[in-house]
Amino acid sequence: MAHVLILYATSEGQTAKIAGEMVNHLREMGVGATRKDLESWPGIYEASDFDAIIIGASVHFHQYPKEIVAWIETNLETLQNRPNAFYSVSLSEAETSDDGNARVEDYLTRLIDHTSWQPDYVASFAGAMRYNELNGVRQRVGQFVSWRTGGETDVTQDNEYTEWEHVRMFSAEFANYLKNKQTTA
Repeated sequence: MAHVLILYATSEGQTAKIAGEMVNHLREMGVGATRKDLESWPGIYEASDFDAIIIGASVHFHQYPKEIVAWIETNLETLQNRPNAFYSVSLSEAETSDDGNARVEDYLTRLIDHTSWQPDYVASFAGAMRYNELNGVRQRVGQFVSWRTGGETDVTQDNEYTEWEHVRMFSAEFANYLKNKQTTA
């Protein structure tokens, strides 16, 4: 049985929540999975300890966290020698306009160009806006981002835009990809 590392960088916790859903779904499909926050990496693990790797990161201020980009660059050879995937989390994904789609594509393109990594699978998921966890300027910035993407701007409401069925479909596609690679190996 393949064992997948899901390594993520999160700010408000939605990327971690998505990683948790992926772990559960992969396990239901008979694939071993471990999720690990980049902040506590490596701990007892090395990337080479896993048969496959999924990396997740949220977009803030039009970029992915520098730490996840550095991890990808440092571990590029390991990534290239294993089945791998990347998922992006942003409020731009919740936007249904061409502008939102273009922003999401731009974030991914810049990451791939910068790191030279070509993930086997890529997905983008809408995030969440938890106003109750923000204050002052961060709450106003969040309100502006929500307004721009057509989301809720009432700061008394927390909103989750992630489409969980898409997360499960991505997990299933990756699990099937791993099983097919094992069968042909």
